[in-house]
Amino acid sequence: MERAEKNEFLNPKLLELLGDEKAITKLFSEVENGKYDKKTLFEIKIAGIKFPLYIRSIRADMQSFNNTFIDPYLDKKAYLSDSKFVIDAGANIGFTAVLFANWWPSCKIISIEPDKENYELALKNTVHYPNITVINAGLWNKDAKLRIEAGQEDGFVVREVNDNSQEVKNENLTTGISIDHLLSTTTSL
Repeated sequence: MERAEKNEFLNPKLLELLGDEKAITKLFSEVENGKYDKKTLFEIKIAGIKFPLYIRSIRADMQSFNNTFIDPYLDKKAYLSDSKFVIDAGANIGFTAVLFANWWPSCKIISIEPDKENYELALKNTVHYPNITVINAGLWNKDAKLRIEAGQEDGFVVREVNDNSQEVKNENLTTGISIDHLLSTTTSL
């Protein structure tokens, strides 16, 4: 039995951001009803964002869009009127960094993303913003080798690899970087 389509795609804020982008609202509806395609990219133009962004036909990308552009917890806060430096740990596909770069064009933004596919899409989404640096790593309490494992829903879990006896596929490995190391290597960027 097919899942019923949700009416959240008629959300006024979504319509305000995307305008009459029927193809994108259709895509969101299809993803909500089970469509999954990591290989095809869709270009989206968002009101208030200087350059187009890209999204895959997967729930995690749709959730990233909603979390960044629709949910109110990322609304611009008056007390953050002139941010100069942001660390975006768990950058996913770069939407939050792009939002911040549009709010604060002179802010230096360091985005860290451990998943290689998300990292590559974050690079594509942030390419027009010279104030964003995207690093393929995970923020960790020390420099370490990390293993990416399947998690719940569309997320994943990152664990430290403590010794070389654990066999881990290369595509499941990433670097853990400490905040001290991150700050020492990125303050000159």
